[in-house]
Amino acid sequence: MAAATGLLKQAPCREAIRRLSENIPPSLLERSFRSLLSPERAEVFSSHFAIRHELYLAGDPVHAIDPITALPLGGPVSVLMISYRGQSRTVFVTDQALPGADRLRQEWRAEVEGAT
Repeated sequence: MAAATGLLKQAPCREAIRRLSENIPPSLLERSFRSLLSPERAEVFSSHFAIRHELYLAGDPVHAIDPITALPLGGPVSVLMISYRGQSRTVFVTDQALPGADRLRQEWRAEVEGAT
């Protein structure tokens, strides 16, 4: 992933993306987001952050990180995983209107434990 997104982090590319996005009419952005977040097109939002270097807070080492996330309006599920010091922690936020949302965490855990 780092190699695939490296170009996007370079200053000329970031500047081009900023200029392009400044020129998008707000009404077009609003229509696009409304369409993308409609129930029939809703996506699962997921992120994984791998922290590869030791972290410190006020000079003290950080031993673990608890993930916190939110569910974007219209989204059925948001998942965030943070990997740090050989451990991965995951948090799920679900729309209770989603059938089976209450079982998602348990099903995910069973799959992870079965893969080890």
